[in-house]
Amino acid sequence: MLFFFKEKPITITSYIPAKYSLVERFTPIANARDFFPDWWKNTPSSRFNWDNMKRENTAKSCPGINSMLQKGAILPMWCDFALKTQRGDYSWQYSDDMSTFKHHSNDQAPNFYSNYFIFKFESPWIIETPVPLFYTFPHYLFTEPPDYIIPCGIVSPIQNSASTNIFLYIKREEEEKKYFIKAGTPMLQIIPLTEKKVIFKTEIVSRNEYEKKDKLVSYLNHFVGRGLKNMFKERNNK
Repeated sequence: MLFFFKEKPITITSYIPAKYSLVERFTPIANARDFFPDWWKNTPSSRFNWDNMKRENTAKSCPGINSMLQKGAILPMWCDFALKTQRGDYSWQYSDDMSTFKHHSNDQAPNFYSNYFIFKFESPWIIETPVPLFYTFPHYLFTEPPDYIIPCGIVSPIQNSASTNIFLYIKREEEEKKYFIKAGTPMLQIIPLTEKKVIFKTEIVSRNEYEKKDKLVSYLNHFVGRGLKNMFKERNNK
């Protein structure tokens, strides 16, 4: 007799402190399939081409786009954000009056996008994940490309913890430029690097519990050497 065991899904939990409880309620990290854009919904799977009198497939038949629109989870902007730049100067403001935003020196990546500001949104979300995560910009959720760049990256968690900070590249212009990102705007698509089924959850935690998780992530982010990562992996395997 053959027995078939259904593989147990993995759970990825996103934690946020209690002071951001409205974020968890109104703009939480959620499954990508919950963010299908209107342009996609309104696109038929095929169209009739009157020039050659044949029926043709549309982008809705593309397996690559279909897969991306359903893969992983989306991290939306948690509140309104305004940024103003001119030459080498900038100023910014969050509507929540408590989130943080940092500028990184171009010296950290010489000759890479050297004519751009490099900023970082310090996201209030901390993720607990047993697998690496691919962070990328959710291009297909926009009908037009935004006037900023969010680069992609792979996060390999240590002790199952990972931050969700978002890097932002803005071109340096001589004239004044203004940028406004509304709450709910998709900022990151978070794709787990696994073939297993994934369940995404969100959870509000107390200030003390969040600070414990945040300190662990912040501490580990200061030490990216392979030696330290291997040390934690060895501990986890014991």
